[in-house]
Amino acid sequence: MPPGIRRALIVAKLIALLLSCVEEKELGSVLADAGILTERNPDTVRAPDVQFFDHHRLPLDAEIPAYAEVAPNLAEEVRSPNDRRRALHEQANMWLNVGVQMVWVVQPESRSVDVYRSGQDTIRLSGTDSLEGLNVIPGFRCELEDVFGPARADATRSWASSTAGA
Repeated sequence: MPPGIRRALIVAKLIALLLSCVEEKELGSVLADAGILTERNPDTVRAPDVQFFDHHRLPLDAEIPAYAEVAPNLAEEVRSPNDRRRALHEQANMWLNVGVQMVWVVQPESRSVDVYRSGQDTIRLSGTDSLEGLNVIPGFRCELEDVFGPARADATRSWASSTAGA
């Protein structure tokens, strides 16, 4: 099932924000939905919503016709309305187990981001917090409002409840 508009907008914003930093500093590549071979026999392919590869893991001039066989440095998963929180937690840990250095699980409903790093506690960012690339994407930083858009006073009302009885 294709993603909804809200989720797609957040993915597009994340790609644009990351690309701006990554291209300016020539750090590597930012991709969307590209398949990563995570297991062999049987082959398993997974695709985070957004991913960053530094130029050491995926050289800028690399021509890979199929799936990457190396994990990205950063994997981002944007929660869909039907995603269970536990499943996303398991998915983030799967990414860490295959060599991803940092995973961002983006929660549109709560306007928060869970940051996973191997061997460290998960950090929840929300409100006026900033999302940072740390040593994975040096120099990357953005406000959560840049990802989710400005907070609205009526953000707790859903479209469905505002049209009820119409």
